[in-house]
Amino acid sequence: MNDRLLSLIQDLQKRVEKLEKDNKELRKWAYREKQKINIIAWLNEHYLPTEDFCDWVKTIKITEDELNGVFHDGLPRGISDIIKRKLQLEDRRHFPIIAFKHQIKSIFYVFEGKTWRKIKKDEFRKMVNAIQHETVMAFNVWERAHPEMLDPDNVEFWGKKLQSILMPDEKTARIVSKIEKSIHAYLSLNIKTIVEYDFEF
Repeated sequence: MNDRLLSLIQDLQKRVEKLEKDNKELRKWAYREKQKINIIAWLNEHYLPTEDFCDWVKTIKITEDELNGVFHDGLPRGISDIIKRKLQLEDRRHFPIIAFKHQIKSIFYVFEGKTWRKIKKDEFRKMVNAIQHETVMAFNVWERAHPEMLDPDNVEFWGKKLQSILMPDEKTARIVSKIEKSIHAYLSLNIKTIVEYDFEF
């Protein structure tokens, strides 16, 4: 009888210890208080760009140093570096375009009309096209500053420079995809290191 009673007490003690452990975990979870929040609402509250995305794209001009970067590294990396240079990370809260980790797809959010929204289909490509157009404009300036490039002895060298800034239709999708991946990785904010929310993207 005493053995049975002792066994029951020991079993009860184990159950109490397990309940205390479970309760400790629940309190820890409650302290973090995970809750659902809409990412657009969160951006509108915490990130306030100084200009709309489309207006920002229009301000992008290519310097000779940036053009030389395209000459040296090719269009995908060259344009990626140009975008990164225009979006210094210490000014992140004023960016008109942003991205997040922990997403299945590489999604961008852009600021327009005093609010954030998901980037529209082909909008990133249009941005790349606009920057590539500015690269061509910068090439024209560079060409006028270096008339010796049109000498017969330099035509091949000039041709390689020209080819490096062009984006043929058959290569556009691949080039844009490379730039998109590079910029998404660069801009991606690890939201879970800042707040304890489950975000609705």
